[in-house]
Amino acid sequence: MSRDNSKLKNILIVIIGALLMGFLWRVRGTNGWGSSWGLLNAGAVFMLFVSTIIGDRKKMNLPFIGISSLMFMLTVPTWGTFLDQITGIISSDVTDEIGNVISGSRFIPIASGVGIMLILGFGLATLWGIMLGRSLSDKQWKIKDFILLIAVFFASMYASRATLAHTLTELIQPEALDLFKEGLFKQGIVTEDSFESIYKVYMEHFDDMSWAKKIMGGRNYFAFVETISIAIGGIFSMIATRFIIKDKIAANMGLITSCAFAFSITLSDIFFYFGDGGYHGTQGLTVPSNLAPWSCWEYFTGFFAGLIITAAILCYKNKKADVPEIAFSSLSGKVSDTFTFLIGFVVVLGINIVRPVLDRLEDTSFHIPAIILAFIGAVVFIVLSIRKYGVNLEKTTQVSYSYKALLVMITYIFCIYMFTDFTNGGANIMSVSALHNIAMVISFVALIVYFAIESKKALKSDK
Repeated sequence: MSRDNSKLKNILIVIIGALLMGFLWRVRGTNGWGSSWGLLNAGAVFMLFVSTIIGDRKKMNLPFIGISSLMFMLTVPTWGTFLDQITGIISSDVTDEIGNVISGSRFIPIASGVGIMLILGFGLATLWGIMLGRSLSDKQWKIKDFILLIAVFFASMYASRATLAHTLTELIQPEALDLFKEGLFKQGIVTEDSFESIYKVYMEHFDDMSWAKKIMGGRNYFAFVETISIAIGGIFSMIATRFIIKDKIAANMGLITSCAFAFSITLSDIFFYFGDGGYHGTQGLTVPSNLAPWSCWEYFTGFFAGLIITAAILCYKNKKADVPEIAFSSLSGKVSDTFTFLIGFVVVLGINIVRPVLDRLEDTSFHIPAIILAFIGAVVFIVLSIRKYGVNLEKTTQVSYSYKALLVMITYIFCIYMFTDFTNGGANIMSVSALHNIAMVISFVALIVYFAIESKKALKSDK
């Protein structure tokens, strides 16, 4: 753990990290944030927290927080068909062009359902985890290192989608191939004479999930291949980080982060096991009326992952010397300031303030006014920050500013999450007694109190 914190303080920091990631991960799956945009938000806000843990290190500043959160957006998989497989069954229902419902299912070993959840979690945050480790190491990255990392990830991921992922899918869940094949025959996509293999069908519609969703079993098979491929891309990225970029801590943190999400996303899937009635859905297991399996799965996935990742950060924070990053050191003053403004302020703060309003108020008469207000609010926050602290925060410290930004962002996210989207029933104040929303309220209060106290301490130390 950290050398300059008491054991009690370290325990508190780990708990705060768990509450924060649980809060952000529940939000990640909510209308307005979802998918890759939710990952951008979670990555940016958690990285602000990380900067308060490790102190004012030269490699941890707003532009690199922005780069790290953008990296998080690259590894978003699809998981809609996997969450119920812990009960030992896969099923698929599609509606054809004339309205006929085509259904099918297969029993699978529970180990198969658990295995794909582990793979799903492992690939979820590999690049972001590597960026976490980069901020803690004494390896000075160059622009070519960032390019190499992204190139290795995409090259190995797409190569896997065309090759190895299909073999692994057949080994882990042969039933996925069988269900997809049945769907292809039922819907007349192939005939006995024309069918050669599932692999050939996939390659004819390579990476086309919109096509696969129309075929019974297609979405599950394509998602299986995609999920395995993202994990393989992450593994090769870690190998490249360790042996080509030669940043051992970045590679290690990538692995720790991946394992943390693998464990957390799988453990939290227990909510679906009980919510779906247990083994094969026939054990009659039930959950309390205020427990929503999907929402609880989201919150506790983040909670357990945040717990592990924060503990790892504390262990690594003092291991290496503080060195400046050199990747963008050659940029001229104006170009550097523009880069900091766009990647640091606009990506980390601006997008994450405006984006939720675009969806959550879309079907209301307040949509345009709300977007305008959110945009004005983002601009005001950014302009005031730059005027008071400087575009490169030269008039304050990264730690002090991060606490202030965290107070603003957590409060804003909570208010949008709780008090908007009434039209679609997504305003969570309407279901505040639900377990996941009780957890969200507890998290919000704890986070605000902690960040407010620590912000005052940081302000005093600045003086």
